[in-house]
Amino acid sequence: MSQASRQQQAGQDRQTRSGASQSDCHGLRKALYMPIFNAWQYYNPAISAFWQRLEAQGKNGMSVACAAMRKMVHIAFAILKSGKPFDPEFKLAKGAV
Repeated sequence: MSQASRQQQAGQDRQTRSGASQSDCHGLRKALYMPIFNAWQYYNPAISAFWQRLEAQGKNGMSVACAAMRKMVHIAFAILKSGKPFDPEFKLAKGAV
């Protein structure tokens, strides 16, 4: 068994980082990939500000996109839970993007 194919366990030196979690929903990520770019560029100032902040921190494009997709899912669940319409200026007005 090669070093790369072995499961990493606690206490071992981690030479490489593991990939994406195997428990994530690939279909959901695939469905949100293009909409997140539209939200970032045209429609959602909260996602756009979040995106720019992560890029300024030096994050790569795919990790920024995945983080923005996660934020968009959280926004969708908040809308469903509260029953209120989406207000794109809500977080921006509070200054906590």
